[in-house]
Amino acid sequence: MHLLVMLSDPFLQLPTPDSVEVVWFTEFAGDNHWVQWGKDLEHRTDADTRQLTRTREDEWSYTFQSYDKLSPRAIWRHQAVITGLKAGETLPYQVFSADRQRIHQSDIFSLQPSPPPDQPLKILLTSDHQLMPMVAANIQQAIAVYGGFDAVFHGGDMVNVPDRASEWFDDRRGRSFFPVLQGRASVTLGGKIYQGAPLLQSTPLFPCIGNHEVMGRYSPSKALHLQFKDARPQAIAEEEYFERQDFAEQEYDPDQATQWIEDNSFNFQTYQEIFPYPHPSAAKTVLRCYFWSYPSHFLNGHQCLEGTTTGFKHTRALPGKQSTVA
Repeated sequence: MHLLVMLSDPFLQLPTPDSVEVVWFTEFAGDNHWVQWGKDLEHRTDADTRQLTRTREDEWSYTFQSYDKLSPRAIWRHQAVITGLKAGETLPYQVFSADRQRIHQSDIFSLQPSPPPDQPLKILLTSDHQLMPMVAANIQQAIAVYGGFDAVFHGGDMVNVPDRASEWFDDRRGRSFFPVLQGRASVTLGGKIYQGAPLLQSTPLFPCIGNHEVMGRYSPSKALHLQFKDARPQAIAEEEYFERQDFAEQEYDPDQATQWIEDNSFNFQTYQEIFPYPHPSAAKTVLRCYFWSYPSHFLNGHQCLEGTTTGFKHTRALPGKQSTVA
């Protein structure tokens, strides 16, 4: 397994005709984070940084560090929006994170905006990774057969328990979500080691939530897999909250109400913090979706969490366009 000072390599998301977002993660807040890009890495774009709020580990985590109880794990997400790009142009980039007078840097990868509208596309459609032993081999084989892809569409169930940080980044079995899709996995099958493939560093990821990206009721002490199973509809939690409160004695606090309901029903906070994709603000509790055109495909990442529907509701090529989906 390749060990990084940074918690992940960078990955690409949300390309437009003249921009793309670069995201990476560290286990330190750092003093400054940025991307250098261009033919000679002559351009610099600073990154916005936010800490993930619910990432944790427990005694059931497959980590290199041992945990004997539920413990928070501090992880920071860094995002830079690279603008001024030209369709059809691929440029090198490199991410940097400065911490206590030390500068950590990634390898050099390539980025690009959305492809031109008339370009045929190769799209990797995948789902249900969940740290399964065969996933790294399957992804590696996909690259061996098709060479490369223009986009990765993930239909959900990326991990098993979304608040367990190691399932995303560094499970010691070598099967975590990001390492598999960044060529840094380490899974032995039949005497051969499979590393997945370095896709996301230079290929945009379009994820969609699955039921395994949804946690149950929050607890400061219960094992993470038990919290995952303890899901409850938000409508029931909301009803209980208002039954518990005596508003004759205290003033209604909407922020307090929102947090209590969120803590006492299903939540997708970690997924949403890792992938803060645009969604209609009115769809806060039940329906979440985002819409994207890439470039001749209309993508609807659909999430209906009170019911049973998750995944890509519509993924279609516009008339006259060609694509290969693997």
